[in-house]
Amino acid sequence: MFAGSNRFSFELLQSLFEQQPDRDIFVSSPVVYLPLALLRSVALGTTRTRMTQALLMNELLTEELRLEWVQTLVRILNSESVSFGGTLVLTKHWGLSPKFIERAEDVFQILVSHEEVSQLQVRTRFVAQIALSEWGKEAEQDKVRGIYVPDVSGKQALTLLTPPEAFFWQNKQKPLQELLCVLNEAYWLSWQTCFQEAEESRVKALPLSKISGTFDLLPLLTGMELGPGITPSADFSPMVVSGNPPYLAGLRHGFNLTITANQTLRSSRPLVWFLTDTTSGLILALGVQCESVS
Repeated sequence: MFAGSNRFSFELLQSLFEQQPDRDIFVSSPVVYLPLALLRSVALGTTRTRMTQALLMNELLTEELRLEWVQTLVRILNSESVSFGGTLVLTKHWGLSPKFIERAEDVFQILVSHEEVSQLQVRTRFVAQIALSEWGKEAEQDKVRGIYVPDVSGKQALTLLTPPEAFFWQNKQKPLQELLCVLNEAYWLSWQTCFQEAEESRVKALPLSKISGTFDLLPLLTGMELGPGITPSADFSPMVVSGNPPYLAGLRHGFNLTITANQTLRSSRPLVWFLTDTTSGLILALGVQCESVS
């Protein structure tokens, strides 16, 4: 059900890394995906076509199946240890369609708020508190070291992929770049197979503990090719009852992930991490750690 969302996660991470290769990256891709999917649902013409392509959506899905997908995604993002929030911010002079407001708030669980802004702003928030088990699995594939650790409830899991160290003549980020280049659905599934076949062992320490921050994500999405949806030529006509519809001018993302583990350590090795929902396989959040962490 969430193969498209996970593919979007991989492409989003690659795009963000291309924009800022020397900085740590953290993002909840499904929390970003939801408001974009909402806007895509009321987009017309080229705006709809380009957003459908960027979000890797199956245009052949029926409206009933798409609704079921959204409801399941919202339910996963509102569990005991994970929560999300989303808000569309516009000025009052845009007369939004009551049907659109109902769709946003009742189906997508995204609030509509009125403030003095010149164009449509989206604000998202992801919060998770994960208590990891002392037991996990380790594997290695093409010199990349992987660690898989479920949380104590078994509902979420953390996966870390650490590329090999760079040779002395290479840029230290080169192995990390190469890992991200091959990151796709097939590569991800190959790691799931590796972990399934690996024996369980006690996890000594994890180089990840707490990640938090807030930033404007939209300028970093240039590689996602969202098309006219982020320009004045956007066509979101069904969301308004009169006048010109707005376009997406900002996407602010708040992120707070706290990981409780048996022990954490400092590491100068870069790594890629993933937080997943174990039942559905949905990637809840992911990121790149470039610098030393405590």
